Amino acid sequence: MATQPATHQQETRSHPIQWRPPKEDVLKLNIDASWSPANRFAVIGIIVRDSSGYLVSGLAKRIPAASPMAAEALALREAIHLAHNL
Repeated sequence: MATQPATHQQETRSHPIQWRPPKEDVLKLNIDASWSPANRFAVIGIIVRDSSGYLVSGLAKRIPAASPMAAEALALREAIHLAHNL
C-alpha cells in the first residue's frame, strides 16, 4: 500500500508543526486520541510511515475509555500491537 509522502504542514499560532521522518530502515508511528466525556468513548488514530514518508499502515477506531489519559494509553497499546504485527 503506497501513498504519497507526508508533506502536510499545519500552522499554529506560534510556530509551524512539521512531520520529521525517522532514520533509514526505521518506521515511525504517530498516535493520537480524542476523548468524549459525554459518552466515555475515544477515537484513536495511528499512522505508520517509513523514512521516505510513505504510508506503511494505520488505523482509526472508536474505543471505550474512562478518561483522556486512558484514551492515550489505549492508543499506545493499539500502536504497539499494530507495530508488532507489521
